[in-house]
Amino acid sequence: MNISKNGLDLIKKFEGCKLTAYKDSVGVWTIGWGTTNADKAITSTTITAGLTISQAKADSWLEQSVNSKYVPKVMKYNSIYKWNQNQLDALTSFAYNIGSIDGLTNNGKRSISEISSKILSYNKAGGKVLSGLTTRRKAEKALFDKKTATVYTEGWKQDSKGRWYQYSDGSYLKNCWKTINGADYYFKASGYIATKEYVKSDSYSTNGKLYYVDEKGKWDGKVYKWEKDEKGWWLTQFKGVWYPKEEWCFIDSKWYYFDKKGYMVTGTKTIDGRIYSFRKDGSLVE
Repeated sequence: MNISKNGLDLIKKFEGCKLTAYKDSVGVWTIGWGTTNADKAITSTTITAGLTISQAKADSWLEQSVNSKYVPKVMKYNSIYKWNQNQLDALTSFAYNIGSIDGLTNNGKRSISEISSKILSYNKAGGKVLSGLTTRRKAEKALFDKKTATVYTEGWKQDSKGRWYQYSDGSYLKNCWKTINGADYYFKASGYIATKEYVKSDSYSTNGKLYYVDEKGKWDGKVYKWEKDEKGWWLTQFKGVWYPKEEWCFIDSKWYYFDKKGYMVTGTKTIDGRIYSFRKDGSLVE
């Protein structure tokens, strides 16, 4: 993890920035948000009298310095606390000001709630309470305590039950067709894609159409529908002559079996040596 813009903005709120080199209170050449020659591995620049830099450069040097020097001081306790982004940002600001979070965490022995409460006590210098430090500690505590929104990566997800498509806000498709990367998929009520089955169209009650999706969930591009004559029902390609024979078909989440002439089976039938029962509508009794 690295510090975020929120964390950098918090540091900048309480730190000064000078774009021309100057000597600090102990005579160290400094520039930007407190960058010194101790940061030469980052800046590749010797800070001395007359040096000037842009605001963008000052911001870049600050971010690199914070991520290389202060974030590690916080992350060394990550195995204990599993910091979220707001906690990391707040504690990095704290470390940037104090030097570390060792004392604040009591070397990893304090709980999250204890750390939160303890932040406010670090508002003194020389034994005296400073209003500026009090304000900074309150801001760091507020960020530390702020809940983080869960961020999801948009795209395909999969588990033992199947695949689904999730958006960055955590929502996912269900009860609908969706074209993704040029292929059409049907997402069931559970959110998982339908696979190896015939799926009803959204307006099935009026047009009776069915669509087959393959083992990867992709629509095969053809349209199917139920047909009936005096001998019974069968499934056929819309405006075509194809129909399944001696075949199991999963249609709208139910199993059906079609005999050697292509008719839907009802009642009881032995298939591959096993007896099955089917309802009047042809769906398998499971």
